[in-house]
Amino acid sequence: MRHVRPIIALGLAVLALHCSDATGPSVFDRYLELAPRSVLLFEGDTLRLTAQVFDTLGNALPQAGVTFESRDTTLVRTAPREGGRGTRLTGVLSGSTYVVARSGSARDSALVTVVITRSAVAGVPFGAAISPSGAAYVTLPWANRLARATLPNTSFLSDVSLGDLPSDVQFNRVGTRAYVSDQYSQSIAVVDVTTGSWVDTIPVTGDAFKVLVAPGDSILWVTTNADSVYAIRLATHAVVARLATGAAANGFAARDSMVWVSTRAGGTVLEVNAKTYTINRTFVIGGYPQELIVPPHGDQLYIANEAGSVQTLDLASGTVVSTIPLPGGGGFAMARNPANGLLYVSTGYFSSTVWVIDPATPTIVRRIITGGVPRRIAFNAAGTVGIVANEANWVDFIR
Repeated sequence: MRHVRPIIALGLAVLALHCSDATGPSVFDRYLELAPRSVLLFEGDTLRLTAQVFDTLGNALPQAGVTFESRDTTLVRTAPREGGRGTRLTGVLSGSTYVVARSGSARDSALVTVVITRSAVAGVPFGAAISPSGAAYVTLPWANRLARATLPNTSFLSDVSLGDLPSDVQFNRVGTRAYVSDQYSQSIAVVDVTTGSWVDTIPVTGDAFKVLVAPGDSILWVTTNADSVYAIRLATHAVVARLATGAAANGFAARDSMVWVSTRAGGTVLEVNAKTYTINRTFVIGGYPQELIVPPHGDQLYIANEAGSVQTLDLASGTVVSTIPLPGGGGFAMARNPANGLLYVSTGYFSSTVWVIDPATPTIVRRIITGGVPRRIAFNAAGTVGIVANEANWVDFIR
């Protein structure tokens, strides 16, 4: 698969964000224009940003000086280049910020988004997972395939033909098997990661959506549109438990002997005892809860809420103790970077954004304006690279 060139127009959503931030050309003694005004820059790469200054009649002012400033130098650095009419941008860390140019009373700004790289993948990438050995999988629902890149290679060079509308993908603990929800086939496809082949099928009741391999690799949890969550023994494919959720379940999290399940339409999160297969508690969250994250330690459960926030549920008290609004709305998929504990939250159609959140504070610390429709997110075990599946037919590699 080919890589997209570094300079890319980021679409209407990005342009709208740019226009809402920039003041545009000055109406006083001169005006200024930057080129390009929307930039995709790879980490470690450089790009020239050029400014032109004009008087009110449209005549160029070649001697007019221009200064440049990055609003976030942790993401993008600027350095002057010869002639004083432009700057050299350097991508430092995945994220989005503005670079502002000024000349007298005139000002203009360019939106710069930095990623590690972007790989084109046809088939509307949706689900995402990375194995302990660095096999990066994304589901391609409209191509009925599972695409693979083997890190540190960021090109998706192989794929597996699957059933109808593969949506989610998850690995077992050791990374030897991948489990893919073939939504319209009402089944789970089992993929041998070593050979890259589809080796088994697990039938389910209803259209399978989200999957979770429980700690220990013996039980597979599956949500379907049958308003239930199923526990399936992988050795025999037998359903060992079916728990009614009251509404279609969308998100999973697991730790030790507990599993948490979100219901988007029900506005709830269910706490399941994975030993007794009983629902311990039902938390009424409100909104449209989607992806769930439970850290390795502590009493917190993080909830991506499509109503436009990330919520922290205190498991000891059963109450929501913090709510972080997501500007522009959304809150679909979420992944935790194991290296630093930061949460990465995609917004899908709402703002074409991945928000980076520090749950300890809790605050938004960074924004990555991906464009397109960002969906599932996954990180490798070391937390050095993450992938964002995007329905606009690409995958962003971030950190």
